[in-house]
Amino acid sequence: LEDLETLRLFSRVIPEYCRNLDEAEILDNSFNLIFAFDEIVALGYRESVNLAQIRSFVEMDSHEEKVYNAVRETQMREAKNKMREKAKELQRQKLEAQKRGGKPTSSMGGMGSSGYGGQGGFSMGPMVGESTPAEPPKPAYTAPARKENKAMKLGGKTRDVDSFVDQLM
Repeated sequence: LEDLETLRLFSRVIPEYCRNLDEAEILDNSFNLIFAFDEIVALGYRESVNLAQIRSFVEMDSHEEKVYNAVRETQMREAKNKMREKAKELQRQKLEAQKRGGKPTSSMGGMGSSGYGGQGGFSMGPMVGESTPAEPPKPAYTAPARKENKAMKLGGKTRDVDSFVDQLM
């Protein structure tokens, strides 16, 4: 008798979560069905629960899950804001380099400020408060003039930084 009641409860749970009794609908709601089946049978024995209790147990939210999701969302938001600020800073540095008449540098501008040091050939832009010389220093070595070649050039197409950052999100 207990096995028949268990089977009847199983048969009532499936239509509760799946409106159409087809394979795709069952597959879409598979986790909810498994959780409901777990509430019906525990360690091989039937639990004394009814359909309303099963529904409330399955729909319960975990406090830890809510906290985790909130922390994760905050971290993602902060990372996106940092990414936008860094992209704007790099765009500003590029524009300043173009205004000075030089080529835009390919330095890793913020590497030194994030605790990695300014070593390894990466140069930092002028820090706030430092005085910049009126005339940029001349390089000791000047490269010979090159012939125009038909190879692809990196950075040939310029994109707006904000649209690039928005595409990443």
